[in-house]
Amino acid sequence: MWSVFCFSIPRKVDADEVDPSSSSSRRQIALALRHRAIVTTWLDRSGMSPLTIHFVDYSRRSKAEVEDFFRPFVRYLNRCRDLLLDCSLHVLPHHVDLSSFSSLSLGLPDLICLRLKPARDFGRASEGLCLRISTSLLTINGILGLPVSRVTNLIIVGPIDDLLQYLCTITACENLLQCHIATRFITTPGSPTRIFEHSTLKSLSFKVDSVGSLKAISKFFGSIRLPQLKEIYIDMVEYTPTERLCMRPTAAVCMRLLLALQWLSKSQPGRLERLILCGVKSPIFYLRSLLRRFPSIQFVGLYTCDFGVELEELRAVITSTSHFGWDNNEGASQRTCSFNLEDASDRDREVLETFSNEPLLSTV
Repeated sequence: MWSVFCFSIPRKVDADEVDPSSSSSRRQIALALRHRAIVTTWLDRSGMSPLTIHFVDYSRRSKAEVEDFFRPFVRYLNRCRDLLLDCSLHVLPHHVDLSSFSSLSLGLPDLICLRLKPARDFGRASEGLCLRISTSLLTINGILGLPVSRVTNLIIVGPIDDLLQYLCTITACENLLQCHIATRFITTPGSPTRIFEHSTLKSLSFKVDSVGSLKAISKFFGSIRLPQLKEIYIDMVEYTPTERLCMRPTAAVCMRLLLALQWLSKSQPGRLERLILCGVKSPIFYLRSLLRRFPSIQFVGLYTCDFGVELEELRAVITSTSHFGWDNNEGASQRTCSFNLEDASDRDREVLETFSNEPLLSTV
């Protein structure tokens, strides 16, 4: 049995900042004491159940006050499996033991000073850690001191304008197996001046919400070598026309998607085994062209996609090698496919649910 505790620090009123002796300030002290009693009582009653703790601070309170609010949780961190911190990392004690954690989620609220860097000892973090990190930490080199060598599953969320920050973060996680990127590129990023490589990454997934993001993916694949990559997920999000960076599934958008995957086919042809697309709408020609570049693909998942043909024709395009004009059809993988998410594998549902759990990302 799992126990979940979510807590958001109440916003501090201006009167406290002006007059610390005010009755409002005394109420705040009483609130902190009551909070400590509630947290201790509830977590004590949870027995020895593994914990999920979500701690949020958008309160404009001082560092000391925030630490006071988090302090009641510290004694229970040895039972914590999933820790979600939307706050400054200074709330974590230097001696914290992360050996029980299976996932760690870190984000910085809008009001946190961007010069802040974590300085905690994560050396005892558990192996196989899932790390969810906000792009606001990437922009300040905030991964310094994080347990990146223990991370096998990395989730990056938030707006960003520099592709290099992604590449450096991914390659810093030297034992990474899965990477999920749900982001919005504020501007089209430039191409890095050097080629990166990651020797263990097997699964890569993107949540795409703009043509700019597709351009960035093209440059991403052109800037990194992934010799062990076996599967790719691309979830194309369709925004309403009122969004400033709205994306419609036009031919131009689909061409950008094809171009992004062409970069991958050039750098490591013959290795990709699974391709999963969600929300793609395009003429069938683009899918044929895409599959032609990856004869090694064994499975194609197309969920909530529309290629303008009936399912039987779509299935034939995927599974029949005659569509691709290969001279030696024996060299082509025998493909299977799925079009209904309800029939998808647990693995596919797990990855796509990772995206669905992320909020739509606002621009800045």
